[in-house]
Amino acid sequence: MNKHSIPRVPNICSRCQKRLGSQAVRTGSKQYHPHCFICDHCKKPLEKTFYPRGERLYHQGCHDKLFIPRCDHCGQSIQGKYTHDEHGRYHLDCYSQRHGLTCAICSESIQGKYLYDHWGNKTHAEHGDGAVRQCHVCARLMSATAAQGGRVLLDGRALCSECHSSEVSTFQEIQSAKLDVIEQMHQAGFEYIPDYIKVELSQDQQLLNQRMQASPTGNIHGFTRTSQRNIPGYGLILEHSISVLSGLPRVAFMSVLAHELLHVWIHENKLGHLSHAEVEGFCNLGAALILNKALDSKDAPLAEVLLRRMAEDKDLAYGEGYRAMAWRLENSTWRELIAILKNSAVPLIAAPAEVLKAKEYTTSPPPPKPPPLPKVLTASESAAERLQKLKAQFQAKAQQNSGGATPTSVKSPTETPASSDAADKVRARFAQKPAGKMKKSSGSKLGKLGKKKKK
Repeated sequence: MNKHSIPRVPNICSRCQKRLGSQAVRTGSKQYHPHCFICDHCKKPLEKTFYPRGERLYHQGCHDKLFIPRCDHCGQSIQGKYTHDEHGRYHLDCYSQRHGLTCAICSESIQGKYLYDHWGNKTHAEHGDGAVRQCHVCARLMSATAAQGGRVLLDGRALCSECHSSEVSTFQEIQSAKLDVIEQMHQAGFEYIPDYIKVELSQDQQLLNQRMQASPTGNIHGFTRTSQRNIPGYGLILEHSISVLSGLPRVAFMSVLAHELLHVWIHENKLGHLSHAEVEGFCNLGAALILNKALDSKDAPLAEVLLRRMAEDKDLAYGEGYRAMAWRLENSTWRELIAILKNSAVPLIAAPAEVLKAKEYTTSPPPPKPPPLPKVLTASESAAERLQKLKAQFQAKAQQNSGGATPTSVKSPTETPASSDAADKVRARFAQKPAGKMKKSSGSKLGKLGKKKKK
């Protein structure tokens, strides 16, 4: 073979394309002037270790800075597995730190899928004690063993420590809450709501569901039953009884009770011309009245969650019906709305379609705008004064029975709620002996009035 046929490597610098001198730096198939053997990023001389990338050369640090992904939390380069979101890429641990992905139950870092609630809590989907529970009132995430001061009720519902701390459970607590609800309704413009109605706690969620003919997995919180009774010498009267689900903190208990008391008010005023959606929507407006008032108290966080849940409800009656009634109230007053409902000849104005849509919130949303606070009406001042007097009498009697201490014992079956003027009149009628032998008449059932529902 002719030696002249072997191609000679051109004595040309691979960077500047000029002729090389006696000194050159050779690497692979390329060669450089010593002053041309530099990093293409920082322009400083390269050493023995460098990183080629196409036709360019880099120091290790410059190469990593340009081409190795860096964590947007700590700023360091990422080697191996990483995660990302719309804002950047992260080490797995850095992602947990940046987004606060620390389990509220076990305090360990969360990797992968997780659960979160409206309170800002995040948890693993499961723990060593099983699946994560949620408080049946506020939906706060809890461990399966109801840790952190919560408890599991007899029917299996979980109650977090926050809700348990103000749970309504005694006869005195029920009576106090009932009088507070009726007083707020009087201030809104309801001239008469019976205050002698029996209110009892129901310990079984499924029992309320059965009474309401709801799904076994439903979330019924209240139930009202009304029946007619014929009293000789007096005529037909309506008898009401209310069951409220046990395990409710005071503000939630009062909102459910307000809903049920408006069922009583609707029957007392014979508003049979209203549709199911109008009835349940108006009763939910009573619940919103209580929650709206609570926004100025220590119960504001829970009141906001419950108001939000009502605004998100997609049910035709409890959701759309409520939003339609709230829209009517925003465009009138409580007194005007009550007058319209009582007049069967005046149809209700249909709410716009956009009003009926359920609200949709992202993480940590603002609370929904509740109905406006009612003005104290002059016509109901006497009723409010009477309620204050009844509350004072009830508290004085309770303190006397307990030797001056605030009553905290479980309700006694022999105690009865404070009487109203209307109740006294009925009892006076019973005390009178009518001519002839009085026969006990069985009441004709009007049926169930409804429920207080939350999703």
